Amino acid sequence: MPGPRKDITPQNAFVKNLLTALLLMTSIVITVAGIYMVQSLFYGRPNHLSRPTGSMRKITGITRDDVFDLSGSEASGNGDPMKLFDENADPANGIMIHPHTQPLPNSKMAIFYPPGRGLRIVADLHGLYALSDFFIYDKALETDSVWLYTGEMNNWKLVAAYATSGHVAAWGWRNFTVNQLSRYVMIRFNSYKPVISELVLYGNLQERIPAENTVHFPALPVPTLREFAGTNSYDFTPLHLMHPFSQVRLYQQLDYFDTDTVNAYPKNKLSLNISQKPALEQLRYYTDSLRKLGNHLWMSIRGMPIYMEKKGYNEKDKPVTV
Repeated sequence: MPGPRKDITPQNAFVKNLLTALLLMTSIVITVAGIYMVQSLFYGRPNHLSRPTGSMRKITGITRDDVFDLSGSEASGNGDPMKLFDENADPANGIMIHPHTQPLPNSKMAIFYPPGRGLRIVADLHGLYALSDFFIYDKALETDSVWLYTGEMNNWKLVAAYATSGHVAAWGWRNFTVNQLSRYVMIRFNSYKPVISELVLYGNLQERIPAENTVHFPALPVPTLREFAGTNSYDFTPLHLMHPFSQVRLYQQLDYFDTDTVNAYPKNKLSLNISQKPALEQLRYYTDSLRKLGNHLWMSIRGMPIYMEKKGYNEKDKPVTV
């Protein structure tokens, strides 16, 4: 005879499922922790100090006025070179903080990393320093190169090169002994990938550079609103609306005028009135009318001739920027 049958109640099933879920979560946590430990052993690099802790003098007093982004990303790319020096780190003397900010612009803006130059940040120390060591904090998720220099604008000397590891487990401070005499320091990023979130400089001041004498010239007279005000326009804007503006930037598309796809230059035919506009709205008359009103006119020619568009070129392919 079959033995007694044990019913699995809903409560027992819930407990069984809960234990299974806890076991699965525990396994995942152990696996992730194991991977992290292996990465730490494989990718991690010891932060060796080149000399005993407490024996190096950190260079302080670097302000926003002393740091320059030669690629101009601060103006339009949300870059901020001061973020290389904005956290109170002193790794050589035991203050091993983990910096949170970084100086690079929006990662989608490759224009700030021209080939062969990259994005360059220069710090002016306003004195001649016997530089001993540089510390950088690697906080990159991808591998790429950064370079460190001393010298001056037309005579840089490479003192250290570094490739970021690209792994969270390898984030940390890196130390480079430089032993150079210099007023300026430059760091160069090959791309947006090698994120360096802090740069700490060590050395002793050898000579204070006197501040340059600033010559103040008499200020120019404040322009009137009429002289200062300006606007953008096309040649169909009524002239009476343009009259209050001294400066007018007039946009024009090159394919409005250079429409000839048969005759090569200089026999190509230009059309200055492709839209059959009345005289005062045609380009040749519109510009003259603006000048008669006293407006200053700045032409902005955009686009490509029709024959180049048909070949697949775009505005970046123009041989001359107008």
